[in-house]
Amino acid sequence: MLFAANDGVEGIGLYAAGLAGPSTVVRVHDVDVLVANGQRGVVLGDALYFVAQGELWRTDGTSAGTFQVADSWPGPGGVLGPNDPAPVVAGGVLYYRAWGPIGGKELWRSDGTAEGTYLVQDRAPGINHFDPSYLTVMGDFLYMRGESMPAKQELHRIQVLPGTSIVEGVPIAGSLEVWPNPCRDGFWVEVPEVSVLELFTSDARSILRSRLMPGLQHIDLHRLAGGSYVVRIASATRVRTGHVVLDP
Repeated sequence: MLFAANDGVEGIGLYAAGLAGPSTVVRVHDVDVLVANGQRGVVLGDALYFVAQGELWRTDGTSAGTFQVADSWPGPGGVLGPNDPAPVVAGGVLYYRAWGPIGGKELWRSDGTAEGTYLVQDRAPGINHFDPSYLTVMGDFLYMRGESMPAKQELHRIQVLPGTSIVEGVPIAGSLEVWPNPCRDGFWVEVPEVSVLELFTSDARSILRSRLMPGLQHIDLHRLAGGSYVVRIASATRVRTGHVVLDP
């Protein structure tokens, strides 16, 4: 069990305690963990990730395994506060709000490494802040409140299909229509520009990936088993998703 506590001597820090029988509580690290407003960590892989001192941290429950993942705002200390949302896991990676010299307060993503931690997109260019909050995962999407224009808070979403990486900066253009649906051995789809089609099973396994040229395209499914599949078509300007039912 990992938790934050103040021992009255060394201040707030990260502590660990075993849950199998009597256990000694151990101070793991002196990091000043933010615990206001229900700030909690999230588990990804074999580590717990949390926001502390304005930056993203990770811990495996040991002192050696507790460290800052990346430095979104270079220099000592960060600029996030106790009201910042905790990270969320979507599509196998972490998403969280952070400050950076480019973009200000924006949405960041991390795979748990310094190299894999970066700004998703400057969605409020200039001196403005996108300021994402209420990060919520539902289905294939990560929803959030954000300000793409000053003082105009709206609902935004980005696609985070399991097993795939986020389509960064590409707007979701609504549902994808295919026909016939249900189908027996394949379906047709209209493609306005060069795109990549990917087909997923109900448990998020990618089983088909194909590059499509503009125009009316036929997708052959005669080698697949009957069932329901998720269809995702992505281009340089938009992403569309839908479902197709293949009759046995």
